[in-house]
Amino acid sequence: MRTPGFFLFILLMGAAASGSQMTSYGLGAANVSLANSAGSRAVDTYSQAYNPALMTYLPAGTQMSFSLEGAFTSFEKINQVVVDNPNVSTNPVTFGDVNTKTSDTFMMTLAFKIPVTKKTSEHPVNMGIFLATPVEKIIGIDTEDTYLPQYSMYLADTQHLNLGVDLSFDLGKEWSLGVGGQLYLVQVANAQFKLPSGANSTGKIKMDARPALAANLGLIKSFKDSGFKFGLAYWGKQDSRLQLDIATYIGTIGFANLAFVGKTSVAFDPETYVVSSSWEDERNAVSVSGNFEKWGGFSTSTMGLSFQTFTGSFSQSLPPTPFKDTVSFHGGYERKWEGWSGRLGLAYIPTPVTELNGDANYVDSDKYELALGVHLANLESLLGFKSQLDVGGLMQYLLPRNAYKYSSQIIGAPGYKIGGTVLGYAVTFTTEL
Repeated sequence: MRTPGFFLFILLMGAAASGSQMTSYGLGAANVSLANSAGSRAVDTYSQAYNPALMTYLPAGTQMSFSLEGAFTSFEKINQVVVDNPNVSTNPVTFGDVNTKTSDTFMMTLAFKIPVTKKTSEHPVNMGIFLATPVEKIIGIDTEDTYLPQYSMYLADTQHLNLGVDLSFDLGKEWSLGVGGQLYLVQVANAQFKLPSGANSTGKIKMDARPALAANLGLIKSFKDSGFKFGLAYWGKQDSRLQLDIATYIGTIGFANLAFVGKTSVAFDPETYVVSSSWEDERNAVSVSGNFEKWGGFSTSTMGLSFQTFTGSFSQSLPPTPFKDTVSFHGGYERKWEGWSGRLGLAYIPTPVTELNGDANYVDSDKYELALGVHLANLESLLGFKSQLDVGGLMQYLLPRNAYKYSSQIIGAPGYKIGGTVLGYAVTFTTEL
């Protein structure tokens, strides 16, 4: 087995990983255009993220893929609802409009498939590496407003560096096993300020970004004579948490201590179990996938506060935001011609958000997805080396949903309509090294 030192180096890199590309839009144009249904079909080097065992079925040799991906959102306006009341500030009940615009997503992704054993090996082993990063920033934190309605499931500001490393093992008898993981950050920040009655105030801040690992496991059974494959995969939970401790000492006659502690999940990928199947011949390919996502453990991206003064301790009273586990369904079809192919994907993605009529305003609804794509199989005659190009796009339609508030004075009253569209795109270039 080759390159063990390089593999260890990659595992020890302190890069953060906690994006939501796989559970929302997709990694690579091929997976985008197939609506993320190819969990048991090796379409490109990004397949390792969906099921690491799929690297066994990619062409022999080293491959590299580079993608540019993005998405635009357009949501229903929320106008003339309660935006303030005495429970959250000293202001009276106030009506106003809520901005439902979210930042556009623009990502750059890179993936490698590297043979670890020789090409002549009876049971080849492959290593895969994939990296996804926002183009404008490495890490962005923008938690949702505690009470105002907001499409926080789509905030592009919470997307950040995503690094995965995987290994695939050909077990023989048409079985393949994949193991790997993704790195993400748990962040802790501490700030201390001393404000005496005179001059010479002091301040100190400390921040730690601690790596955590989420498992990525997969198993593929291939029925070569029939063209069928069956796959199982497990994606570990990625809860990119942030804790912020602020201690302020205010000098009057003596020192008064005012301490704040804030906790939130700035990004969350649920623990996911994937069952998939595919069939392929020389002209056609069909893939289906069912994803069971455990959203029940999500504590939302709201910053919860507790604070302490010389008179006692207090805690913020947050509205309950129960989330439910979901099962999404994905399907894809590819038709192949000489030198190129067309792709079609369909998906149903239910929302984990259950509470709409109470104090919470975590805005989301079930989605239907339509995806299209084109694959140019071989650009060697044009570029002089083995390469291919994929282009994919998708549209997610949020089913209309109404929120009716039980009280005329709570935030979001009297209610509002939820809905909108998400448009995504991806362009992927793949070559053999």
